[in-house]
Amino acid sequence: MFPSCYILSVTSTLYFDDGCDRSGVERNRLFLTFNYQLTALDMKTEVKDRVMSHEKPVVAAVYNTVYNQVVSVCQAGTLTMWLADTGQKVKQFSQAHGHSEVTCLAQDHTQTRLFTGSTDGTVKVWDFNGHCYHTLECSGGQPADVGQILVMKRSVVVVGWAKYIAVFRNSAFREFHVQPSDWKGGQEHAEDILCCSFTSPNTLATGSYDGEVILWNTNSEHASRHCAQRSRRGMAGRSRGRSNLAGSPLREKTLPLPTDPTATSLRSETVTLPDVVRQTTSPSRVKPPSGRRSVTRVTQSQGSVEDQNEFGWAVVRLIFLEARKGNSASGGANLVSCGGNGWVRFWNSGRAALVAEYVAHQNAGSIIMAVDPNNHHLVTADVDGVVKVWEIAEYAVLNQETPITTQPVMKSQFQPHQDQINSLDICEKNERLLIISASSDCSVALWDIYGNRIGVFGQEEHWKIEPYQPPVIVEEEEEEKKEEEETESVVIEPDEDSQWEPEEAAVTEPGKYRINTWDKTVLGKDYQELRVQKRERRQPGTIPDLPYLHWERTGAPPAGPYSALETKALLPVQNLVKPDAEKYFNERPGSSEFAGTKLPALAESLATAFDEKSLFPGYILDFEKKMKNYHALLLNQNQVKHV
Repeated sequence: MFPSCYILSVTSTLYFDDGCDRSGVERNRLFLTFNYQLTALDMKTEVKDRVMSHEKPVVAAVYNTVYNQVVSVCQAGTLTMWLADTGQKVKQFSQAHGHSEVTCLAQDHTQTRLFTGSTDGTVKVWDFNGHCYHTLECSGGQPADVGQILVMKRSVVVVGWAKYIAVFRNSAFREFHVQPSDWKGGQEHAEDILCCSFTSPNTLATGSYDGEVILWNTNSEHASRHCAQRSRRGMAGRSRGRSNLAGSPLREKTLPLPTDPTATSLRSETVTLPDVVRQTTSPSRVKPPSGRRSVTRVTQSQGSVEDQNEFGWAVVRLIFLEARKGNSASGGANLVSCGGNGWVRFWNSGRAALVAEYVAHQNAGSIIMAVDPNNHHLVTADVDGVVKVWEIAEYAVLNQETPITTQPVMKSQFQPHQDQINSLDICEKNERLLIISASSDCSVALWDIYGNRIGVFGQEEHWKIEPYQPPVIVEEEEEEKKEEEETESVVIEPDEDSQWEPEEAAVTEPGKYRINTWDKTVLGKDYQELRVQKRERRQPGTIPDLPYLHWERTGAPPAGPYSALETKALLPVQNLVKPDAEKYFNERPGSSEFAGTKLPALAESLATAFDEKSLFPGYILDFEKKMKNYHALLLNQNQVKHV
């Protein structure tokens, strides 16, 4: 038995909330307390007869342009290849990491190798036949959640479980088990790195759990710039600076804090974990534990940046806008980040400045995103399975003194899944931009950017992707106004037919009255008008006396197309001087001397004569002699046989 002083007290409480919110919808939430931790679970209605692509929640799905396939992986480690054109399953292999859970998926620049990360701290390299080539030991044999794998031309970068970067150089891929190399830049982040992105020629961006984005030079592997305007450390330093300079006339020039117009205080049914923890624990316990972060499914209210919860600072995705490389020098945005509380932020990597930010999903917690290759559309998805498509072709392209807080134009909004969306990818097929989404509801869906459903991978019916033109949307009010204007402008004028009356003869003597079809009916009148307007036939006549045809006979000046030409009488012919024939056509002197001579033969003109013995080697002459003898022998034998 241990003394009572060494026994830790454990307190756990469960509370189920079956009440209804203001709109009458049942909350069905379960609250769990374990010492200093508070967790909330949301219950959802079970969807029957749904199509499932995997048996377990799908972690990621990527599009492969080389094989025209969609590759998806679930938490159980089952990799499946699907045909993007029809949705048909091509191949599948399971247990990629044994009994460990798979967390991420990536492919190299040649798109012939697949990289899978797991909770056991390893990354495995596969081909499309299910053969494993290498195992990357990321955490030295210890369990660790691999968050993202970034494959570059000369190295592989792995992040997600620590505050430093794990790099594997191509020179180390000689053995099956590959150990990480040293990152020369060391540790720059204060919290765990959750995501990264690369742009040529040598810029690497990493985002951490506290909201800080750091730009690295991959040649020197040192940090070059810090984007900390919307990080926990940057906001804490700014608040201390404001408190110190409160009474000073010199104010620090800082970026204004964005506020949400719909921000309200925490509702009674909303629970924010860090706020409760801060009231009962010391600052040392508020620090998030290392390892994988789980996103709470409880709805949280949107407030200012200073009032964000613990996960609200996290940067979950980073994407460089490759089509905007030239905007970096001019001050435009070329880097996009997203994460906690539904925020999307646009950065200028050259100046490490915040260009624009807005809330893409209200009360949605964490979000993820993807960008099309032309950087015209940004797709965001939240934990409720909702997808939004934003038009960013003209958004945040110019330098601004203060960050832009208005939202870009939203193209469409739809809900392809009933649970959290874990992965997004964009591909183009038959001139249509398609969105590939993988969700925790065990399905991989395919939609276009206009919100049209193509299908779910794994369904019985195969689909066919055809070109699509979105309909032109016209507002109903504009149509009604146009119809009213048209009705007002159209005035009905009375015509002769509307004022028709029968003739007196038809009333008084109907038996003798006869109607003249040509003069009294509409058909007859129209036919007469057509006959009158018809062109009259003309018989061919004689050609008139035109001046330009008979000007020579009549003596009149020409008036035709050649009247502008000036014609004069020809000059009299003068005496011609004949050339001296004897001078030009005489016989050449001395030409008759060589008429009968012939050129000497080549053999006679050679100074030295060459015979076969001196011109060819001896072995060639011997071989030729043997061949002649052999042919003569064969001829003699044939002649004897015939005789």
